[in-house]
Amino acid sequence: MNTPPPHFHFPAKGKFIGDASLKSIFFRHGRSHQGFTLLETMVVVLVGSLILITFQTFFSQGVRSSMKGQDQLESIRAASQLFNQLRKDLMACQSVSTDIAPIILSVNDTSISTPITFGNKVLFTQRNATTTYSMVTLPDSRSYISRQFYAAGVLKESRQFAVPRMEKFETVQIFKDQQVIAGDPVFRQGQLLIRIAVKSNDKRFPGGTVHLSSFFITSQLSATDWWNYYYPGP
Repeated sequence: MNTPPPHFHFPAKGKFIGDASLKSIFFRHGRSHQGFTLLETMVVVLVGSLILITFQTFFSQGVRSSMKGQDQLESIRAASQLFNQLRKDLMACQSVSTDIAPIILSVNDTSISTPITFGNKVLFTQRNATTTYSMVTLPDSRSYISRQFYAAGVLKESRQFAVPRMEKFETVQIFKDQQVIAGDPVFRQGQLLIRIAVKSNDKRFPGGTVHLSSFFITSQLSATDWWNYYYPGP
């Protein structure tokens, strides 16, 4: 006995329809619930790509800035180590000299009128020992500061600074005649000027060079006890 196919009644239409008609209605109604079209997919991919590119750009800039700051910090640290050792050797020595003639200023001189000629070595002399600082350039153009300590003519200690970041090491002595009050004896006060430039060790930051200068003033640079009355101007 054949069972008749099921029928469905739609009150709004007031008639019966079969299975074939039901399938047709189902697929026509289901079109609005299908997946994204090609155009919608392309728009979503484009927007997502723009967001990712923007995020990557900000992230890359942040990383680069952090690396550049770290590189400059290393240069400043190398310069600080050099100046600290120079200060210690200066305080321990009896006399100071460079490989260039010093600049002499009279009592009435308030500035240096001629161009300054710098040397690239400095020598600290003790009773039976000497300490020298000089710039050494390697075959690959990299440079550093070499400190050598001699006792009784024998090399006792050798140390290197700012390897291989050093770009410039300039030294000069400046002597200024001083007079506390008109009519008082004139005494000569000495200063040691050292200028350095420490460059970046990262090829990605070719302009990351740190320039520093320092004046050293101690009793070793003066032949009088009045040395502490003189302070350099800005």
